[in-house]
Amino acid sequence: MKHPILRRFFTENLHEISPPDKYHCSHLSPEVGKELYKKILLMFAAEQIYLDTHLSLKRLAQQVATNTTYVSQVINQYTGCSFKRFINIWRLYNFLEKVPQHHTYKYTLKELALTSGFQSFTTFYRTFKKELNMSPKKYFLKEVNRTDAKSQYKFQSN
Repeated sequence: MKHPILRRFFTENLHEISPPDKYHCSHLSPEVGKELYKKILLMFAAEQIYLDTHLSLKRLAQQVATNTTYVSQVINQYTGCSFKRFINIWRLYNFLEKVPQHHTYKYTLKELALTSGFQSFTTFYRTFKKELNMSPKKYFLKEVNRTDAKSQYKFQSN
């Protein structure tokens, strides 16, 4: 894991970050919840299921053999994120991993975003700004190969 954007999802000692009483009525035990979250992380990290643009909470619940309530609960408990934000952060991570690899090719940011699982450039842009507090163009110019940035990438949305 090269980019710190996913650091909060992985720790040696997983701990809940939601208030303990938030899910006090849940029938999901803490032990089973922790194992479910680990299973979800494994599917995201190893199988990269977030690249599926049609991945939904229901589909993920089916893949981990549980219900949508429990999937949503463990994601929120261990990350403080909604399912949509969780999946979009993984997609953003994938994008950030691709940018340095493709700096010599003439890919648009939109092409890289769409191959990272985002359904639209608008969703990608909104997620990027929310999570990194800057636009993709500003990030790219600041962080990645400053001397070639203007000549290698096209910063349009089409």
